[in-house]
Amino acid sequence: CRYDDKQSKSTYEADFHSLDFTGDFGKDKYDFGTEADFMVKKIVLGKSTYFKNNPGSIDLVIAIDNQTGKYHVSKGKLKIAELGLDVTGTFAEQPKNYMLDLIVKGDDIDLAAALSLLPSSFTSDISNIESTGEFYIDGTIKGLMGDSATPEVFAKFGINSGTLGRKGGSAELNNISMDGIFSNAKGNDGLQINSFKASSEKSKFTGSFLLKNFERPKYTTKLSGHIDLAELQSVLAIDTIETASGILDLAFEASGSPSKGTSLTARDFRAFKTSGSATFSGAVLKLKEQAFAVDSINGKLKFDGNNVNAEGFTFRAGNSDLAINASIKNLLGYLFTEKEALDINGKLVSKNLNLDALLNSEKAQTGKSEDTAYRLVLPERLRLYLSTKIDHVLFRKFEANDLSGAVRLNNQRLIADPISFRSMDGSISGSGMIDGTREDSLLITCSADIASVNIYKLFYQMENFGQEDDTTITCNNVRGSLTSHVNFASIWGNDLNVNEKKIYTDADVTITNGELLNFKPLESLSRFIKLDELKAIKFKSLHNNIEIKNRVISMPKMEINSSAINLTMSGTHDFDNMVDYHFIVDMDEIRAKKAKAAKPQNTEFGIEEDDGGHRTRL
Repeated sequence: CRYDDKQSKSTYEADFHSLDFTGDFGKDKYDFGTEADFMVKKIVLGKSTYFKNNPGSIDLVIAIDNQTGKYHVSKGKLKIAELGLDVTGTFAEQPKNYMLDLIVKGDDIDLAAALSLLPSSFTSDISNIESTGEFYIDGTIKGLMGDSATPEVFAKFGINSGTLGRKGGSAELNNISMDGIFSNAKGNDGLQINSFKASSEKSKFTGSFLLKNFERPKYTTKLSGHIDLAELQSVLAIDTIETASGILDLAFEASGSPSKGTSLTARDFRAFKTSGSATFSGAVLKLKEQAFAVDSINGKLKFDGNNVNAEGFTFRAGNSDLAINASIKNLLGYLFTEKEALDINGKLVSKNLNLDALLNSEKAQTGKSEDTAYRLVLPERLRLYLSTKIDHVLFRKFEANDLSGAVRLNNQRLIADPISFRSMDGSISGSGMIDGTREDSLLITCSADIASVNIYKLFYQMENFGQEDDTTITCNNVRGSLTSHVNFASIWGNDLNVNEKKIYTDADVTITNGELLNFKPLESLSRFIKLDELKAIKFKSLHNNIEIKNRVISMPKMEINSSAINLTMSGTHDFDNMVDYHFIVDMDEIRAKKAKAAKPQNTEFGIEEDDGGHRTRL
């Protein structure tokens, strides 16, 4: 049989295997009895389905008075699966309604059986849960019931001696107890869980929950405990977490309500009142598909309204150690909405920051460093301001010490201004920005003052700026000290691979006490200068303004006074290693060096030009 109530959007469907009636139906007063065995096909209330394909039985005795329209239930046993309820009391006919006065009791109900009767939308999430214990309910149903009337329901319920664990899990919750009250009586309607307690081998926690007024709900909750995170993950099995361990000491309270209606909005979450703290001790967290674990998590989070203060919060991640003291604002709005932003303002201190590991999104199976994959995506809903002090920074071959400055993140733009650090035997200061507003690329810009940097280490740590051909300058070819002012702009992919066509650099460069070693293009001058001298050219000072644009490095004319020869040099060098260098040398100087060689001094060296000052240049 099936009954559909379109007004309440409910459906009741069952198959009866046996159905017996007893009673003297010809009398005005008689006892009506029925016994039945049936199969509940489904009970649909709104969008939820209950009791799907569960066996049931009824054993019912009702004293009927047709003259008064009153009915007295002296025996009412209802059982669906392992859930058994006793119903007694009276109900009476009234115009378009029934007046109910019923008592509903359920004692020693198996907890696992009760959980199995939840809607499928819930049971799919707890299909691997194993539980034991006793559930009880003691309630009343009083008042009119009809098309426009709902009786008052009041129920006390609870759990005794409960256990809860996951199949195959290493831990379970024991000694679960709870008592609560439900009421829909106007003015006293709500759901209250007075005391929830549970423990495990290493954990213990308590909590409570109060929901008052279903039409304009107000929520209040408390939760405290000493929690072993490994045990908690074993029970909850959060699918995004690979491993978790350590201790969480929690004392948390929260309360709030919707500004209108029954649904909570971002504005409502911002108005929530929270208090308490969460203290982590030796915690470890490893997310699935993350290349590294976050370990040695220690510190306290203090809750205040919609904000959180991180006090002495330290952790290690990707071979980096970090310590944060910060104010975190709008945490609830950020967590429970898709539009609200999180604000963090504080101080970051680190002894070692390994960006090479932190930006590593995955490792190729070979495990080689060149197979490292990086990915940088700036979060859209995070606003950040941190003063930083970092003793050591590492990214690939680049190293820096004593880094300090201010870092801001807003609207997916990460700005460091000012920032300074020591690196490559010198110092660097300036400002920079990473603009992540584009979906597929990053705009990176900086303006920096570089002082007394070891030029060999600069080329080495910058991986020779991607140039490895023997016709280009690499770390093996240069020595000296570099001082420069640099303006730089470029487009990079989110995987931190640069778009070579979108690099622009303007650098005012001075090199002192420099050496140019084994630079192949200079060997073309070996007709005029001894090759040994060209392999190790020393110069006291060199100054130029270098531009990089459209994959071409341009060097205006500059004078080089070197140990081998004084010359003027200019030219271009593109990223495909196409070189166009121009050299101008003083013929009189060359002739002086060749004076002992008995060779003609006419056009042996190419086209000669008179400079008007009685000196000849080549």
